[in-house]
Amino acid sequence: MNETKITNLKREVKERLSLKKIPYLSDYKLKMINMSTNDIKKIQRELDNNLIKIGSSLKEDAIPIYQKGYIDIKVTYCEDDNVKRMGKALLKGNAIDILEVTIREGDMEEKIYTSMSYTLKTSQEGSFYFRNNPKMKFSFIRYEKILGLLFFINKLREYIKENENMALLMLSKYIQLKNIYFDKEHQEKMNILYEKYNIPLLSLKGNYIKDLGEHKQNFYKENGLFNYMNWENGKDFFPIESIFESSRDGKLLLYSLKNTELLSYFFNFLYELNKEEEYEVTSDMRISSDYARSYETKKNIPKKIQNKMETTLFKKHFGYVEFDELTDIKKIEHIEKEWEYINKKVAFSLAQDHSLRFRRLGNHKAAGLYFPAMRAVCIDLGGPSSLIHEILHMIDYTTLSAARLSSMFKFRPIIERYKEVTNNKVASLEDNNTFKKTWKGKSKYNKEYYHSASEIFARCGEIYVKEILGIDSSLVKTGNEILYPVKDEILMQQIKKYYATVIQTASTIEVKEEVASKKEQISFFD
Repeated sequence: MNETKITNLKREVKERLSLKKIPYLSDYKLKMINMSTNDIKKIQRELDNNLIKIGSSLKEDAIPIYQKGYIDIKVTYCEDDNVKRMGKALLKGNAIDILEVTIREGDMEEKIYTSMSYTLKTSQEGSFYFRNNPKMKFSFIRYEKILGLLFFINKLREYIKENENMALLMLSKYIQLKNIYFDKEHQEKMNILYEKYNIPLLSLKGNYIKDLGEHKQNFYKENGLFNYMNWENGKDFFPIESIFESSRDGKLLLYSLKNTELLSYFFNFLYELNKEEEYEVTSDMRISSDYARSYETKKNIPKKIQNKMETTLFKKHFGYVEFDELTDIKKIEHIEKEWEYINKKVAFSLAQDHSLRFRRLGNHKAAGLYFPAMRAVCIDLGGPSSLIHEILHMIDYTTLSAARLSSMFKFRPIIERYKEVTNNKVASLEDNNTFKKTWKGKSKYNKEYYHSASEIFARCGEIYVKEILGIDSSLVKTGNEILYPVKDEILMQQIKKYYATVIQTASTIEVKEEVASKKEQISFFD
């Protein structure tokens, strides 16, 4: 990929994330934090490493700096001789400058010190004082960590403010996974939210703080559980209290975070949203390029094929239908019958602004493709089972004017569960398994592809049509047990609930033979 394309890719990703009020994190070479451990210190180290990478990219605009947000920061050169003396001793004379960082969080304001010219080690971070004057304390922390932390916290809070439903959904899921509540009343309130956000109950019996024992209670207090568990008391729910730990005298300990685990959980979520958008943009750009090279209407189509293009039953739904010059008309008629059979049970939306093209797609190694920019559904007649899959892609892309259905918070619980189930299934395979190698590889059909939001939407939609609505047709398939995990009861419950609000069955509406205008079209959606 040349430099121009890379620049365009970044710009498109930034624009799409900006529309969704998601902070752009793709330039910082970050890594997902391993949340499967109970080692809070390990989680903290991984979070710190990511924050330092962010801060390292920001530090060029360091002096002077003043940022306003939930947490305000002002950076100036330190003029206090006592602090300079402490810094010189602490940094063993390596620092040629000491910076004074003023941090304001709500009504509280504290100062912390650092150096731009010397990278502090972990052992050099913390609160220090002179032996002959223990009341004179100075806190030192790595400069890049300060910038990265405050950048991330402010961006996170901006995201939460603009995407309250998504944030509440993720927080509800996190509390559900932890399965720890204040009391039974609190659990019952959360269960109402789980139902609202289509999060199936993993456990009917929750663990209550009062029953955990003093050691466990202290653990959750120290790691900020109490600061987010009862978020429903206020709209601005995270963090309810300071992001920083505080000392006994009430001062902020700017080198010590509360909510480490929760912060890391939300970090992973924002990181994942960035990666998903990167993949979707890259995929859209590739598909647009493929279409430009391959899909002009052919000029040598025989007359009998052209006549079939004008009279085909697919014209009820699509504005233009094309058949390859080698198309077997009998096969088309068979597919038409199956299409009509499906439409007796499912009321697909009319797409008069779209084309449906039956082509040979061997060069793409795909049975079907959807080109959103060109509004084209392309199906290889050698693999008609892709038809419903590609139409679901069309529905995903065209139902809303500014976003895909698969990017909305209502669909997110299905994405989370689908990823969890398929990851577990792949992990259980032998290392030499061909599918597992492809899944973990860098080819087109790898984990990133199968875990893209748009692919999950199409595959789970297929599951709904075939397995839940009971439509047995060669135009829809759900055979692969990894990619179509129909035996997972939790996922099936989520799919049934979500798609019932999205897909209208033909028995619920009056299907008209002719539609006078687009306003009168039969809608696929509520």
